[in-house]
Amino acid sequence: MRYTDYDKKVCSDEDILKYKYLFEKDIADKQRELVEFIDRANKRVRLIKEWEESKKYSVLGHLSKNGRDKEIMLIIRYNDGTQRDERYSFNKIGDARVKLDELKEKYSGVDWSKFEGEL
Repeated sequence: MRYTDYDKKVCSDEDILKYKYLFEKDIADKQRELVEFIDRANKRVRLIKEWEESKKYSVLGHLSKNGRDKEIMLIIRYNDGTQRDERYSFNKIGDARVKLDELKEKYSGVDWSKFEGEL
């Protein structure tokens, strides 16, 4: 709930103090959660960097045609089962193939066997 939702519940000075205490506790809890989230997120970023440097991930996805557009859907799958997606769209198949070659160079040394690269 938003704090303004409590406006009509205040009928006395005691109510003001009661809700002030509840809101301050809520804010403190949210601040603690934020600090904990940032700590976990920093640990995850370091872990992802380690996996990427040691090539401990695989590449999935496909090169496909969607109407006139040619699309590359690239999925970087990490050891813990999570993934990061990248999408690229092109008008010409030649441009898509050039980008795919760039991506294969960038992500070389990992398993590309589950990437479907033929149109």
